[in-house]
Amino acid sequence: MNRVREILNGALALISANRVLSVFFGACALFFIASALFLVNGEASLAKKKAALASFEAMRAEYAGALAVAGPLREKLEAKGGPASAMDSVQAAAAAAGISKKIGQLKPFEPVAIKGWRQSGVELSLEGVDIGQAVYFLYRLENSPGAVVVDEFQMKSSFEDPDALEVAARIRAVAKE
Repeated sequence: MNRVREILNGALALISANRVLSVFFGACALFFIASALFLVNGEASLAKKKAALASFEAMRAEYAGALAVAGPLREKLEAKGGPASAMDSVQAAAAAAGISKKIGQLKPFEPVAIKGWRQSGVELSLEGVDIGQAVYFLYRLENSPGAVVVDEFQMKSSFEDPDALEVAARIRAVAKE
């Protein structure tokens, strides 16, 4: 232990006696500290970049999945064709189901055009329909010209007459311009 203390005291005496050597050791110590800090920051930065890359890979996989789904849907949409609007589709389906007079409300939305596609929509309420009429109405909507999407659909019966249903729906139609 005394021998180690003598070596350290001798090294300190040599460093303090020679200014060039003390500057060199000081520079080495600063370089070591800066390198250690750089490596720590580099590892943190690398971890952040790895997390960002994993997030990007997840988004790429999600996009590829959406694209795989959108391709066949677009083909179906183009194959169905038809310039039908949501209003036309709903009225035709209601007439086919025999419930045109049971339409309580038919409120159109503002049509929207996006990249060569036109989207129209309506809010619909039906009053006093039975379950068979409601199902047949949905069937006729599904098979109407153009692509028709039912965004919201609510069906409820009244306490007085459980067979008479009230239907509320939001329906969109998408067609190529």
